[in-house]
Amino acid sequence: MDIENEKRISLAFMSVIYELSPAIYDAVDNIFKKFGVGGGIFWSRSLSGDVAKKTRYEIISYLTALETILLDQWPSRTEEPWGITELLEHHIFSMQLGDARPAYDVYRELFNKKHHQESNLYPREHFVHSLFTQRIIDLWMKETGWVPQSSEVIDSFSSELITLVNAAEGTLRAGLSGIWPEKSDQ
Repeated sequence: MDIENEKRISLAFMSVIYELSPAIYDAVDNIFKKFGVGGGIFWSRSLSGDVAKKTRYEIISYLTALETILLDQWPSRTEEPWGITELLEHHIFSMQLGDARPAYDVYRELFNKKHHQESNLYPREHFVHSLFTQRIIDLWMKETGWVPQSSEVIDSFSSELITLVNAAEGTLRAGLSGIWPEKSDQ
């Protein structure tokens, strides 16, 4: 694939990530409010300040990692993805979002580790979804002092985040299908 085509595809993927991240952020903010993170018994508040910034970085890192992971595994792609991945990383993590890069690297490292260990129970991207959920919980507990009141709260919270990440994955898969349609077994 030539560099212009790689650039076009990486910019298309970046556009999908940038369009998807505010919707994911709004949904995560609603979860933040619903579970009373950073609020009291009778009131809740939205993400703000440093917590909001770190949450945005986590979302961008997660979505970018998920996009590159899906690209690595995409069955109908006809060329190696490294050039597209390299350009996408450069576009996403240059300048303003450079502080988000370490979180992205954690997601990629987990995937690469799990990529070499076969799992018959879950697709490998499932581990990245789980890591995102855990990192959001850890971030909010650390930054706000939030302590879930029971395991049921954690289960419900995790379930809502997993529903959200599955929707995000569907959107990213649709973007990949637009470039490399999945082959049907006919």
